Amino acid sequence: MLADYLSSSYVNGKAFGVFMVAKAPSGGLFNQAAYTTKQPLEALADEPRFSSRGEKRIPGVHSNRPFPRNQGEEREASTPPN
Repeated sequence: MLADYLSSSYVNGKAFGVFMVAKAPSGGLFNQAAYTTKQPLEALADEPRFSSRGEKRIPGVHSNRPFPRNQGEEREASTPPN
């Protein structure tokens, strides 16, 4: 079954929301699809803008470790990267 998933994707500089819809399986197959809107998501010119520009990595934190299998369950990290 499809997990909860929501995304903002950019096409030619315009943002589009992407969302998933899943229904009960039919004929032994999953019944799921991804949808978007015809019109891009618009923001007013005076709305605040947020950016990660200038952010720095956090020492000792690595993104190459596997996610926990379940919420609240942590996995032991394998050998740390060099």
